[in-house]
Amino acid sequence: MIQSKYLISIAITSLAVIWPFLASWLAAYQVIPGNTEQLTRWLCLPVAVLGALYCLNEALTTPVKPLKIIIAILIPVCAATAVFQARKYSDQMFAFWIMKRVSPAEWQEMALSVHRISRKAGSAGQSMVAPADLPRDLPMLGRAEKCWGIDGIMDVGDGHFGGRLIFGDRNRKWGLLVGPEEFLNYFSWKKFRYIPVATNAVFFIGPDW
Repeated sequence: MIQSKYLISIAITSLAVIWPFLASWLAAYQVIPGNTEQLTRWLCLPVAVLGALYCLNEALTTPVKPLKIIIAILIPVCAATAVFQARKYSDQMFAFWIMKRVSPAEWQEMALSVHRISRKAGSAGQSMVAPADLPRDLPMLGRAEKCWGIDGIMDVGDGHFGGRLIFGDRNRKWGLLVGPEEFLNYFSWKKFRYIPVATNAVFFIGPDW
């Protein structure tokens, strides 16, 4: 019974360590909402540490074996480190899987659509296009309920317009910036990480603080 409890605690700890990495993949592929990813990622640290401490307790109360104690001590350290690293690099992992999910052709199609919508809206004096007004065939970088539409529409002169297709919340915003170089280099976007994905288009991601 003690051995089975020990193995269960190791399994729970392992799951808590693996989940933050898996959750980024699931969120990028729109299997789970971003809020679920973020909430469960926060819960993984206490679960991992408690599970690891249980392993240590079992190692000390059962017949003492040096190797078992060493492993039980290393588990909490490794578990906490892995979960912290997963939280630190969650945006990078999310962006990595977005890059894997969206093909170059889809990026280009999306960029052309955002450019066309931004130019039409900007010519009419609009600074944004609500999610409900976006064309149904526009490829999405996230769940529909996380889409803020196209905002930041800007006339940069000579008949050129820029626009930003945006998803997420304050903890993580991501999307597509489309426009000439002066629009892509606009100071308000500089707090985000950029990844070029198509002609005059970059994928952006980061917290909106």
